[in-house]
Amino acid sequence: MINLSAAAATTWLVYDIVITLDQEIKFTWRSRWTIPKSLYIIVRYFTLANMLLYLIVNTNTNAPLAVGSVKMCHFWKSFVTPNTLAVQTLAILLVFFRPGVDDSFR
Repeated sequence: MINLSAAAATTWLVYDIVITLDQEIKFTWRSRWTIPKSLYIIVRYFTLANMLLYLIVNTNTNAPLAVGSVKMCHFWKSFVTPNTLAVQTLAILLVFFRPGVDDSFR
């Protein structure tokens, strides 16, 4: 059974990446490496990888990680939850380190 919410969220993220890729290449990839640039790239593509993995695992009905199984609980505990927390933490750091933030705030 397909998780429609996960499929919609993943589709939206892929669509967003595709329609903004030219701007991302122009403004991000061609700029010098900074902390905000690194955080942006990690958050953007690590999130995509996590969402794709989540979608694949939850749509494969023959997988040993069936929803409600003990293996699925271990998968969530050991992979999905830490990755979600890591992405959220990196996103907060990205906002904090972005250019244009008043330095007196830091």
